[in-house]
Amino acid sequence: MNKLLFFLALLALLTQGGCNKKDPAPDPPASPLDQLPPETQTGQHTFGCLVNGQAWTPAGSPFGGPLFTTQYFNQQLTVSASRTASA
Repeated sequence: MNKLLFFLALLALLTQGGCNKKDPAPDPPASPLDQLPPETQTGQHTFGCLVNGQAWTPAGSPFGGPLFTTQYFNQQLTVSASRTASA
């Protein structure tokens, strides 16, 4: 009987003592430059730029990933990027 009461009391303490603390929201980046992807020299297939002082990165469909292409032809570099509108 004592073991059963001890077990029930211990079970009640363990189930009621759960942590409900949520992780704090991350601080917003200090500048738009912090929102851009890091620089790479290895072809990581990332792109970002500032448009009117705001960070812009391409976003595509969840199936196809970011929508951007680069091409170097006749000593001319062309970068094309797009973002699909989300509802």
